[in-house]
Amino acid sequence: ESNDPTAYPLLFVHGWPGSFLECLKIGPMLSDPASYGFPQNRSFHVVCPSIPGFGFSEAPKTKGSDTEYMADIFAELMDILGYKKYGLQGGDFGAMIQWDMAIKYPEVIEAVHTNFLFKSPTEAVFNGFGSAVKVVVGLVFPWGFMSSSESKDFQNNINYFLEESGYMHVHATKPHTVGMALNDSPVGLAAWIIEKFHSWIDTPFEKNINREQIVTNVMIYWLTGTITSSMRLYKESIPPLFSNVFGNGNNYITQPTAIANFKELMTLPRYFANLFYNIQQWNVYGTGGHFPALECPEVLVQDIGIFYDTIRTKE
Repeated sequence: ESNDPTAYPLLFVHGWPGSFLECLKIGPMLSDPASYGFPQNRSFHVVCPSIPGFGFSEAPKTKGSDTEYMADIFAELMDILGYKKYGLQGGDFGAMIQWDMAIKYPEVIEAVHTNFLFKSPTEAVFNGFGSAVKVVVGLVFPWGFMSSSESKDFQNNINYFLEESGYMHVHATKPHTVGMALNDSPVGLAAWIIEKFHSWIDTPFEKNINREQIVTNVMIYWLTGTITSSMRLYKESIPPLFSNVFGNGNNYITQPTAIANFKELMTLPRYFANLFYNIQQWNVYGTGGHFPALECPEVLVQDIGIFYDTIRTKE
């Protein structure tokens, strides 16, 4: 909690295989920005919970505990804490949970900041005839709506995702099988998690994320025995996500949205992202990957601060 009485409440939600540790660098920068060279009027009250089933947050015991279920849990948490209006920030599962929060609770969610675009262009086909035309035309004639670099990056990202998403298919289909093995072997668990950090960060490994941070993150899963329950979130969430591809659910966030683009597993050119988000800020960075809160916290904090300046002025 910030000492600044004008601080703005912000819910930060991590993803997999991360944890609340992702907030340890950016939390102080956001709550006490002046101490880190940022304008004091950009202070935040930062709430950084663990997703249920991750680390020290009790795992759900019923089927259907998907990202929408997590959204309900976090909305209730923020209400209990007394925050009636607030903003969001997150990547990976955090971005997916926040999507559900923004859709279900527009009366309290004022804005969304994310560094992860998980939507597929095909989903926008069902947003209406206009969106369907834009998707078809954009896919068939990308050079007319995207720069050559955007089109090339989009294709490269598809290839990158296919190379890196094998784990996702395991988690979404048989999480308990591999989970039992990982819970029985600290070395196996470390290998499963650390490989993701090694592959998904953009900066040289251990340049901005040191071994102590990595080992601590692994230990959170090991000591709490939550690797299986954390992976099960894929099993619960991926099937509904695919059902939305065929037109079920709301596919547009009306709240002002900021997209901070780093090197990611999944991304969209702005042409397609506009079909899902009310984008008010769009920045592309040459540094940082899947864990920007750990890799380049100053860049992420600056991006968050600039965006929420515009939200504060509307209050």
